[in-house]
Amino acid sequence: MQNLNFKSVTFFYPSKIIGGAELLFFRLTLYLINVHNIKVSYIDYFDGVVRKMFQDQNVKIDFLEYKGYNRFELNPDTILITPLSSIFDVKMYFKGDFKIFFWSLHPSGLSDSIKSNLRQKKIGKLLTNAGSDLDFLIQKKGVYFMDETNLEYQKDIFHFNNTPDFFVPIFCDKRIGKRKSVTENETHLGWVGRLSDDKIFSLHNIVDHSIAFAKENPIHNLIIHIIGNGGKKNIIEQITLPDNVKIIFLGTLLGEQLTDYANTYFDLVFAMGTSALEMASMKKPVVLLDFQYTIFPKNNKFRWLFEVENYNVAEKFHENLPRHLSFNDLMKLVRNKNHYTIGEKCYDYIENYHSINAVGDVIINGLNQSILFFSDLKKTDFKIARIIKYLRFVKRYLKKQ
Repeated sequence: MQNLNFKSVTFFYPSKIIGGAELLFFRLTLYLINVHNIKVSYIDYFDGVVRKMFQDQNVKIDFLEYKGYNRFELNPDTILITPLSSIFDVKMYFKGDFKIFFWSLHPSGLSDSIKSNLRQKKIGKLLTNAGSDLDFLIQKKGVYFMDETNLEYQKDIFHFNNTPDFFVPIFCDKRIGKRKSVTENETHLGWVGRLSDDKIFSLHNIVDHSIAFAKENPIHNLIIHIIGNGGKKNIIEQITLPDNVKIIFLGTLLGEQLTDYANTYFDLVFAMGTSALEMASMKKPVVLLDFQYTIFPKNNKFRWLFEVENYNVAEKFHENLPRHLSFNDLMKLVRNKNHYTIGEKCYDYIENYHSINAVGDVIINGLNQSILFFSDLKKTDFKIARIIKYLRFVKRYLKKQ
């Protein structure tokens, strides 16, 4: 076990909705407490989703309430873990000279944060300056990327030069998997993930392929089970379906509910990110999807989770990506009952690359290496104008009254 050069960890990711980052930080908290006996503090809303998960499992942590206008002073012995996209909030809500571990968990997270935190005329300037600031933060070993997609996507935007010595991949818990028998002339497709801007057209693409397949195979029924919520659900609801395609919206399912449902119904799973890893832990055959913010071409192809490199759990779609599986190939695989072997390969992949046994020491190593202090972060241009900061504090304070 590695020696630690920090005494405690503080997580900052207040959220009222469940997603991959929330689950990741909850599981990492358990790992740090149970395996390394590290004191953990967690900053969340009073009714935050991760705080409720701690309460439900009787996990004892130091809870710090995020109100949207209060600030937090951390001592020098702690290290703050937070997504790279939260960099503006760290500068706005914290004080002290603690160490920081920024974890890039979404390719467009930082650029989206820049666009939402600055006035339009300031965005271009910060996008230009962000590259040198990121070089500085990486040099301080305070920024790590979960996979190659996160790294390369942001290099294309910000044009920084430095690269961390290693990726810090995400991990998932294992779920109990059971084989579902194949029903003749009926295939059940599972989607697990948010119905959000970055994912909705990936789901739309699966529906499009299902409709095309159903029209060519009128005696075959396709049932698409959608687990997840989000503001873009209406895009899927508006699609006109043939009689032999059915969509079932399940909303958010967690824990044993999710496990039981997937075991009962899923022949194939379409997912990305943490959802793909969780389904693979159940030995489900997982098609790892690409993402983009517009409709996909009708003839795009797919790949299995175990075929990825450099820990990628999603890539931005372009037509030159090496994908080799047609939708018809996927349907044929299930019909011939060869998908069980694929499920085993997906399980072996996450066990070797995305289990806590594979990732735990990597995370600890990253935390140990960070020499990025809050005083260093204050030297960068990642900051919100005082007037905008003041108005946000006032708005959130009045909302609480």
